[in-house]
Amino acid sequence: MLGPDVVLRSALAEVGDVEGGAAVRDLLSARGPRAVHREPVVDPERGAVAVLWTADDGATGIEFLVVRDDRVVEVRSYPANRPFHY
Repeated sequence: MLGPDVVLRSALAEVGDVEGGAAVRDLLSARGPRAVHREPVVDPERGAVAVLWTADDGATGIEFLVVRDDRVVEVRSYPANRPFHY
């Protein structure tokens, strides 16, 4: 669940920082569906989650989420155009 004051910090210069729950939801929805790779990495002590994803168009990326009081308060987004190799 996104907090109302969530901030998305994107590594893409054309996106930059996006603030507010509705704006972040709109941006994530506009990106289209994502498939999550393996299991998200969760660190409950630090309130952190890391997720690897691939989009339908072949784009990939990593999202780091910061969670406080059961709400996502920050997303750091690192999209790329390379497939994951395991």
